[in-house]
Amino acid sequence: MKNSIISTTFAALLAVTSTANADENKLFHGSFAGIEAGYLDAQNDVNGFYYGANLGFRAQSETGLVYGIEGTIGQTNLNNAVDVDYQFSIMPTLGWALGDEKRNLVSVGAGYAKLKASISGPNYSRSNDDFAAFVGFERAIGESLSLRTRVTTYGFDDFLATAGIGFRF
Repeated sequence: MKNSIISTTFAALLAVTSTANADENKLFHGSFAGIEAGYLDAQNDVNGFYYGANLGFRAQSETGLVYGIEGTIGQTNLNNAVDVDYQFSIMPTLGWALGDEKRNLVSVGAGYAKLKASISGPNYSRSNDDFAAFVGFERAIGESLSLRTRVTTYGFDDFLATAGIGFRF
């Protein structure tokens, strides 16, 4: 009985250790959060500086397939009288981890975006719901730290180019 308990405990520890080691090699697996900044180029010569944050969860397979869901929220300082109060998106994502150590991630996503803007002066505010899609590249520079860049389009009319840093936890 005692040997059976020791053997079972040893087997369980070995399985947990093997799983933990396998997950350590998956640099894009798990919950993550990050910050980003960039430039928005919209219709009618409206453009400006964007800053925001992202939060999500991804799963990475042994073959390098990465899938998950991500939400972003941010604000843009435009070059006119319109103030962007907030803009957010939520998108399922799909990507592929590349390279010998699978430290590079090429990904795409598409989903829902919302923008709330107001005009300086008169008390006017408007919200807009739209389709959003992105293509991006991310490089893991540590076990839980990565740098990323991406281009997002809103309704295929407005384009946002960003760069950011992410933390996996």
